[in-house]
Amino acid sequence: MIYMYIDWENTQKYDWNDKDLISSIDWKDPEAVDWNASGKAPRANWALTHCKTDVWYKHIDWDDKELVITIVEWDWEDLQYCSARLRDDFDVVMAALSDYGIALLWASDRLKDNDEIVKYAIRRRVYAYEYASKRLQENPEIVELAMKQNPYVYPYIPKSFQADFDYAMAAVKEDWTNYKKVVKNIKGLNKNREIIKAALEQSDEVLNWIPDKVKKYYAFAIDARALPQEETPRQKN
Repeated sequence: MIYMYIDWENTQKYDWNDKDLISSIDWKDPEAVDWNASGKAPRANWALTHCKTDVWYKHIDWDDKELVITIVEWDWEDLQYCSARLRDDFDVVMAALSDYGIALLWASDRLKDNDEIVKYAIRRRVYAYEYASKRLQENPEIVELAMKQNPYVYPYIPKSFQADFDYAMAAVKEDWTNYKKVVKNIKGLNKNREIIKAALEQSDEVLNWIPDKVKKYYAFAIDARALPQEETPRQKN
């Protein structure tokens, strides 16, 4: 079969609803299909913008592993169109995760429970943690990895880990609203001076959320530097 040469930096000039055109391209050949040309061309010319018409999606064999890997490594969202067999394939899912960790959303339940897959997904995008299996979401090593990657994940970790002082402190330092969202409801931590001070350094709005019993004490201390220091016992799971 003779395959057509495509100017991948100017994909806007082709009719991507033309079945003959789409059929004339060897989509699994990296020398024939240059998805990377998107990085060289203006966004309006991107292959990812123009090629993927309904006709293209119908043409692709989403159960062809070699073909699918060449696609999902450049566009993670296409993992959702793969066959159930390939969404349960380690290599295919890892290829999609290499583009964006949230691709874990469309992995099979078996792979969402795979330590290597989940760790890689979290490293690529911390919010992939939300799509891991319940078992791995409750795994201390996975929780620690996610929190070190980005404390913004704090509201999504199990309550038993949210009650850990170090995790709560890291989350509030990253974003004081984590106090409003989570820490305000954790007995002991919601009154902790270090945590309240860390929140106040960002916004005095936190005064609207601290317990009434201690609110009077902190109301005058808008300048967080004026807050008294105290020894804080660390809680460890």
